[in-house]
Amino acid sequence: MTVYYVDRTNHGPGQLVEAGQTTFTALDMQEPRDLEPLLMTNIEAIAPGTMIIENQSSPWSDSNKLIDILAIDKHANLVVIELKRDDARHADLQALRYAAMISNMTFDELTERHRRHLAYRSPEVDDEPRQRILEFLGWDDDVDEDDFGNKVRIVIVASDFSKELTTTVAWLLDNNMERMSIECVRLKPYILDGNVILDIHTVLPLPDISDYQVSLKRKRDRGLAERTERKGDGMDYTKFKLKVEEEEITGLGKGRLIFNLVSELHKRGASLSRIQNAAAEHNRHIFEALEGEIETSQAFARIERGHADGTIRRGTRRWFLGRGDEVFHEGGKTYVLSNQWGIRTTEPTARAIIEEFRGEVEISYEAVT
Repeated sequence: MTVYYVDRTNHGPGQLVEAGQTTFTALDMQEPRDLEPLLMTNIEAIAPGTMIIENQSSPWSDSNKLIDILAIDKHANLVVIELKRDDARHADLQALRYAAMISNMTFDELTERHRRHLAYRSPEVDDEPRQRILEFLGWDDDVDEDDFGNKVRIVIVASDFSKELTTTVAWLLDNNMERMSIECVRLKPYILDGNVILDIHTVLPLPDISDYQVSLKRKRDRGLAERTERKGDGMDYTKFKLKVEEEEITGLGKGRLIFNLVSELHKRGASLSRIQNAAAEHNRHIFEALEGEIETSQAFARIERGHADGTIRRGTRRWFLGRGDEVFHEGGKTYVLSNQWGIRTTEPTARAIIEEFRGEVEISYEAVT
C-alpha cells in the first residue's frame, strides 16, 4: 500500500504527494533496542485491549528463549507479541512454541513477572503488581484460575509477511483453535519531512470477512457434529436408563444421561447452582451463563461470538446447542449445559448429583448396554 499526504502549500484543494517508503534496516532501527521500547509506549497500536506484563520475557526459568512482549488482555488471555523488523519468516513457529510454553502459567506466576518488570523498568512506581493486573481486568481480589489464561493470543508484528506464513496463519484461523488465537499486524515505515510515519494495520484475520468465517465455521461444525453422532466415537457405546419417579428414559448416551438428569431435576425445582456445586468435584464448569432469558438459537450465536473474541472459553460444539436442545432459565439468565462427558466424568457426576437430591427427588440410573 502506498501512503500519500496532502500538500497544501499552494491555494486550492492541495496536491497528493507520495510519502517515501523505507525499511527499519535502512533506518537502523533494531527490534529490542528501538522497535520494542517504541511500541511499548502505546501497545494499543498493535494489540488493542492489552496490558504489558513483561518484555524480553523467558517462557521458562531455564530457557534462553525470550518473548519480545508478554501481555494480558481484558479477557484474562495471555498475549505473546513477537516483533520482526523486516520479514516475519519463521515467527509463526517461534510464537507457537512460546504460546505452548506459557499456556499453563498461573495468575501468581504472571504477577511475579510483572513485579520484576516494574522493579526494573519503573522503580519509581509504587503500585502493587497484583492490584494493577486486577484493576485492568476489572476483577476483585478473588481470583479463579479457571477464568485465567484459558486462551493464548499470539500477535506477530512485522513489516512484511511471506506467503508461507500467511497461509499457515490462515489455516490455523480456519480450524477450531479452542485455546489459541493468532494475528498478523503489518508495520510499514515511511519518511515524511524527516519524520518516520508508521502504517499499522492487521493483515490476518481480515475484519471484513470475519462474519463470513464465523458463519462458515458454524455450518461446518454442525455438519461435523452430526457426522460424529451418526458414526459414534469408536470407543464407548454404553447406553443408560434414567428413572425419575415413575418415568423412565432409555437409550441415553453419556452426555444425554447428564442432560436429562439436569433437565428433570430443574423441572422439579432444583436450582442450577446447587446442581453445579454437586458436580464441581468432577466437572467445575458444566454450565455457561448468559445474561437475559434467550432461546437456543440466540444462545448459539452468543457463544459463537464470545468464543471468537475470547470471552467464552469453549466453542459451540462443546455445549448442548446443535439440535435445538432446550436451554435453562434461572434468575434472569440463560444457562447452557456442557456436552463434554467421558468415561471418567459421566457416572461420578451423575452419582454426585443424585446423592445431592436424595430424599427430595426419586431418581436413579443404570447402564443397560
